[in-house]
Amino acid sequence: MLLGSRRQFTDVAEGAHSAEQSRWVKWPDFLLPSDRHDAAAAMLDLWTRAESSRVGVACGGGRGRTGTALACIAIIDGVAAEKAVEFVREGYDPKAVETPWQRRFVTRFPALLARIARG
Repeated sequence: MLLGSRRQFTDVAEGAHSAEQSRWVKWPDFLLPSDRHDAAAAMLDLWTRAESSRVGVACGGGRGRTGTALACIAIIDGVAAEKAVEFVREGYDPKAVETPWQRRFVTRFPALLARIARG
């Protein structure tokens, strides 16, 4: 869940998925994740779990944060960083990844992954 507050997370988690099945990433609307390393780790975890389980990405509006996360996950899966936003817009939502700083986060995501891999 890519939400701005734990209250939003609690409201969503009470639905079809329990809190144990969800991972909350603090990510204010129209902005970037509060902890970029944690967000990248969550996306890596989601990508890994997707090999054997059904997974999902969600935010309040379904475009900015969700689109940004999907573009980053596409990069993990092998899509070139400079093509990831276009890939998500074509396959998910033409308005996904709403802000210039979200687009920049996507293009810089491989460098973040490299820093995480180095420890």
